[in-house]
Amino acid sequence: ANFSRDSALVALEKVAQFDELLPGFYVWHLIDKKTGTYLTAVTQGEARISPNQLRRVTKRKLEQERQALVQAKSDLEAQVADLEKRKAALLGQMETISKERDVAKDEVTKVSAEKQVLNAEKEQLTLKLNSVYYSIGNFNELSKKGALKKPFLGKIKSEDLSKVQFDRTLDLSKLQQISLTAANVGLKQIKGITIFPEAMYKANVDYKVTLEGGNATVLFTNPDRFKGTNIVIAAK
Repeated sequence: ANFSRDSALVALEKVAQFDELLPGFYVWHLIDKKTGTYLTAVTQGEARISPNQLRRVTKRKLEQERQALVQAKSDLEAQVADLEKRKAALLGQMETISKERDVAKDEVTKVSAEKQVLNAEKEQLTLKLNSVYYSIGNFNELSKKGALKKPFLGKIKSEDLSKVQFDRTLDLSKLQQISLTAANVGLKQIKGITIFPEAMYKANVDYKVTLEGGNATVLFTNPDRFKGTNIVIAAK
């Protein structure tokens, strides 16, 4: 049977698609002529790992990075608490041992300086844990950079998001939304927004997009999902 582009897109919309590909993966495209159902599958092919292994590795890496930040923050808090105890002990020595007063005073100054450094590092880690780092642009720009790609049929997918710079940040503990104008993304009018990697975030579940007057607002309805991560906000 012959299928128009519109009917092929309708069939494709009903099928789950694999978002991340490695060189060597085999991508299979089939159409059931009796039902008009479009089928696609990704197999390991000549790649060194399978598609499911790739997905697990990606999720595990994100979780490991998040856990490392949490552990670093915990370690700094423990060091700050230890310095507080040392400072209190040194102040006690200054009151009771006059001969060691000057030495203890210098040590207190040193400990206070160390505490300030550690507190600054703690604040930076806290900010990083609570923030989302993002890049914005339109689909065409991001595709030209190699961050996104559009198959012959189907929706635009992520290609290599490292091709863009995540030079914008939002502290989600204070604000959970980003407003975009059409001019921000090089368009005359914004008709839709997608957050990439799209496999990690679901529209109307993790975030919600509101369009008004050719502009858009992205509300992070599940902010914890985005904390400490890099995302690309693509407009069309």
